[in-house]
Amino acid sequence: MTKAALISRNIKVSGKRTSMRLEEEMWSSLKDIASYEGCTVGQVCSLVAIEKRPELSLTAAIRVFLMLYYKRAMTILLTHVCDKISKNNWQ
Repeated sequence: MTKAALISRNIKVSGKRTSMRLEEEMWSSLKDIASYEGCTVGQVCSLVAIEKRPELSLTAAIRVFLMLYYKRAMTILLTHVCDKISKNNWQ
């Protein structure tokens, strides 16, 4: 398995410019989430920075946030699909 390249980007987090290094897939996910939620990548990162555990780096907290965001989305989707299946007596 090849190691994913980290890409550095400058963003504003809580009004301060900072640099973060994430994989391209993480940057893409952040952009998608920000677009879906109607905000900027910086605003998403600012929220994560405010809510993160003190012992986590911002980069680690962003990765955890992304995983939890998509996990929650899949839980909602699968619950909806399973409800639909059971209402229609599909096996």
